[in-house]
Amino acid sequence: MAAPKTVVRASYGLIFIEQTGITTPFTTPQFPFLQTVQQATLDSIHPAFVLSSGPSIAPIPLTADAGLGQGVFTVNRKLGSGYMQQWNLAVQHELMRDLAIEFVYTGSVITRVGIPDVNLNQLTVNQLAQGSALTATTTNPYYGQIPVSS
Repeated sequence: MAAPKTVVRASYGLIFIEQTGITTPFTTPQFPFLQTVQQATLDSIHPAFVLSSGPSIAPIPLTADAGLGQGVFTVNRKLGSGYMQQWNLAVQHELMRDLAIEFVYTGSVITRVGIPDVNLNQLTVNQLAQGSALTATTTNPYYGQIPVSS
């Protein structure tokens, strides 16, 4: 009879998450600013695009009107890119022929998860102190200036 065998396995992985988070055709990256763009269906019945073919959105040209009606956010470059670490350790020991026992430890941690962005529309503490005055009706100074397609 052969002596029982012990096997030790270990692994470690480090995965970096791009700082801007979502540089897809749905965002126009001009680091550190990102602009969201949309692709709508023409008739609200048929899809705007077939997922397997991918979206057909072209970047918005940089003109004076670029971004009207679109979302814009910025990335704080001092926060750095997020990353994830994963590891495991396994010890397998053969008790007898056709019978083994295994102990496994697995772990992971994510650092700086999400998009390190800043909401440009976030109210300051002084503005929030105005309370219910913030919900008062006001006229839109841009009425008629933003294209209907936005």
